[in-house]
This record gives sequence, C-alpha cells and structure tokens, in this order.
Amino acid sequence: MDKTKIKSFQTTLENMAREISRQANEQDRRAIVVETSAEQCEQDVLAAQRDMAVQSLSRRTRLLRDVNAALARIREGSYGECLECDGPIGERRLRAVPQARHCIACQERMEGSSQCSFRVQWAA
Repeated sequence: MDKTKIKSFQTTLENMAREISRQANEQDRRAIVVETSAEQCEQDVLAAQRDMAVQSLSRRTRLLRDVNAALARIREGSYGECLECDGPIGERRLRAVPQARHCIACQERMEGSSQCSFRVQWAA
C-alpha cells in the first residue's frame, strides 16, 4: 500500500480515537455514578442506566484499543497485513473498518469457528 493511502488511514484512525475518547469522557462516566433514591422503581431505572453506560464504555474502550493498535501497526510498517495469515487486508475492507486486524477470509474463518454448532433436531 502506498504512503498516501496509509497516511489517509492514519488520519482516519486518529480522528476516530479522538472522537471515541471525547464521547467516553463525560457521557458514560456521568451515568455510572451511583445515585440513591427512596423509590425502588427509580433505583431499578438507575441501575439499568448504569449497566447500559458501563456496556457502552466497554465497547468504546475496546474500539479505542483496536484503533490504537492499528496506529501502532502504521508506525511499525505492518498496517494492512493480516495478523493471522500475513496476507494483505483489502483496501475496501480497510476503508470500511480501518482498525481491521484480519483479512476477510481469516475473519470469516475465525467468526465461523466461534459460532455455536449446536443444531436443534425436531422429532418427526
């Protein structure tokens, strides 16, 4: 991949990292704060809001980790190479998922192997 394209992906990833960090800073952390209320219904609602905020913060943290790892691969010179097979990650895939670590074939194989193979058999 040429340097111009890599620089473009680097800019995209840096912008993603800034946006993820900005969103996570206040929005989710504010919702995680424990509030007390006399009403059980209010406590249940606040607990559900905290759970959703924690899940959202966790997703953003994982995404930020993946974006930072992609930026590290750019610095190392290995960006765009599949971590599984060392083959190239297609440019279309990188445009869609700039933090991608695997080529489509390896990603599909990994997702396929993690899927449950349990099948329900209906009695005739």
